Amino acid sequence: LDKDSSEKLNIPADPEKWPRSLHADLTENLARKGAAVIAFDIMFEEVHDKSEDDFFATAIRNAQNVVLSEKLKLVEEHLPAPSEEKPSVSFRKEFIVKPIDLLAQSALALAPFPLPKAVRVNRYWSFKKSAGDTPTLPIVVFQIYALEVHNDFIRLMGQVDPHLAEKLLVEKDASHRGGDMSAIGKPAGANALRTGH
Repeated sequence: LDKDSSEKLNIPADPEKWPRSLHADLTENLARKGAAVIAFDIMFEEVHDKSEDDFFATAIRNAQNVVLSEKLKLVEEHLPAPSEEKPSVSFRKEFIVKPIDLLAQSALALAPFPLPKAVRVNRYWSFKKSAGDTPTLPIVVFQIYALEVHNDFIRLMGQVDPHLAEKLLVEKDASHRGGDMSAIGKPAGANALRTGH
């Protein structure tokens, strides 16, 4: 996703405005070549051309292993002071903005990928505590990649530390199409601000 690519393809410089048929073609090619997981670190939060969106959604559904990005939006709210004696209250909350429904419902999973604000980024959050311990894109992608051995991992963990194994989900079927991979690999009972479709 760079200026050279946009010039060679004769498309807008802003990747959010690229035709979704390009993403569909990429998805189909990666799936055909056996990619274990396909992840897009691009927000698809607006409806584009319907035929393009449909084409991309079909490619995502057919691949059955696509993870799409969500956005974490930070909102600051200020409550006025209830009286002169009591101060005003300010708080911040983070909520998840999903891709458009058509694409979100076609994806195997959705996950945010927030990065620390810095000149040089060499770290990321694995779980975003301020958003209900939501797993981020790299964690969700890894969990999907490792699903084939998930139950074996739990069995081996049970031999080493039965107590810890009990806290982890045993069944890989805990994942749900449409975005809710929050439960995979998290301690049982942990909360996350996630809803599957």
